[in-house]
Amino acid sequence: MTRTCLHAGCVIVGPMGILITGASGAGKSALGDVLIDAALRRGHYGALVSDDRTCLDNRYGVLVASPQERLAGLVEVRGFGIQSTTYEAAAAIRLVVELLPQEELERLPDAPVVLSEVAGVSVPKLQVVAGDTFAAVRRIRWAMRLLFPKSQDYV
Repeated sequence: MTRTCLHAGCVIVGPMGILITGASGAGKSALGDVLIDAALRRGHYGALVSDDRTCLDNRYGVLVASPQERLAGLVEVRGFGIQSTTYEAAAAIRLVVELLPQEELERLPDAPVVLSEVAGVSVPKLQVVAGDTFAAVRRIRWAMRLLFPKSQDYV
């Protein structure tokens, strides 16, 4: 089993792990925090797995995320500092969310969600605008409806 660690965050909403990627300062931590809060407000489970550095393993065809050991339970709140928090040790990734500048996104893409290979596992990937958490959560909600039509709205 090969482990890959990358600059990304991971949260769990309902039963689904969401891997959040993007450039430094793109809003990964803020989006993760808002997704957790949205799930909890809807009466669903929401938890942090990792912030800033996420390790990925291909476990029998399932992409599993976990925090880098030295950063487990730590989250950066920009302008507030590094904070200690509760966290989950691992999550099965059901969606990758990539934060990009507005000009790099298509307004009406042919396919709003595409398959992407991460650590040898094919997973759905959604691109959202960096720094606009409201728009990102809205797109994530619609992507989850598309991918998992029999599931509840977790965010």
